[in-house]
Amino acid sequence: MIGARKFRTTAARKRERVRLVLVSVLWVIVISAVLGGLWYVVHGPFLRIREVTISPETIVGFEAVRAAAGEDLAGSYLHVLPRDSILLPQAKRLSALLMVQFPYIRTVTVRRGTFHSLALTLEERTPDGLWCGDVVPPVATQHAGAGAPGEESWGACYFLDADAFMYARAPTFTGNVLPRFYGSLTHAEPIGQTYVDPPTYRAWRALYDRLHGADHMPDAILFVDERDAELYIGGARILVARDGDLNELWQHLEALLTGDIVDRTRPVAYIDLRTNAKAFVRYADDVGESESATTSSLTQ
Repeated sequence: MIGARKFRTTAARKRERVRLVLVSVLWVIVISAVLGGLWYVVHGPFLRIREVTISPETIVGFEAVRAAAGEDLAGSYLHVLPRDSILLPQAKRLSALLMVQFPYIRTVTVRRGTFHSLALTLEERTPDGLWCGDVVPPVATQHAGAGAPGEESWGACYFLDADAFMYARAPTFTGNVLPRFYGSLTHAEPIGQTYVDPPTYRAWRALYDRLHGADHMPDAILFVDERDAELYIGGARILVARDGDLNELWQHLEALLTGDIVDRTRPVAYIDLRTNAKAFVRYADDVGESESATTSSLTQ
């Protein structure tokens, strides 16, 4: 037997609608109160960073760095979560920002100073070399007696750190204050680029130091391409293998520069050390004559 269908009166249905409206309004009030409370807590001064300290204060562009850090902490995400909230991780974002905006900063260490402050410790990059363009200027092949090389332009140079990272324009130098490197870059703006991969740079920087210590300091080092390089020493252009054994190259250069392989009374056009242990010498005063080139062994 099918039970009788229940019918609610108009008054009962009205009461049910009123109950649902009241429940909905109550939920809206509760949710609004919770969100308002969260908004107040998140935006309250007791959960905000109030101070950013930077050390050392002697770092280049100290005020600009401090202003950039302050600007990064201003505002909010989607107009909801303040960027200076102590609930957010600040270290990674601030470090990345400052190192991109100020390439001469090598590292940024961010730690919590007090509950409401951040302490930033910065380390500047140290100049280790110079990148001076993609073409070696004529002064590098200026021979003895032709004038003082230091009086000529070596090009617009940029500081390299120990990882071959270019981070600032260098002032004009006379003399070999730092080793000068040349070679093509991947794009036009030097600052922010890595000249070559760090291991390659460090290996050639060590070769420069060995030559310097033996009074054979190069005036310029050019990376022609992935295979070839050139050293400019005492006005001579020396062609070498970029990817060769640099210890072996050092021995060959020592034999070349201290021995009697080169006729020092004649200007040298170039010396080619790329073939085994042989030195192929071409003199500038008769560079067009094939018989003027001489080949000598660099080993006994």
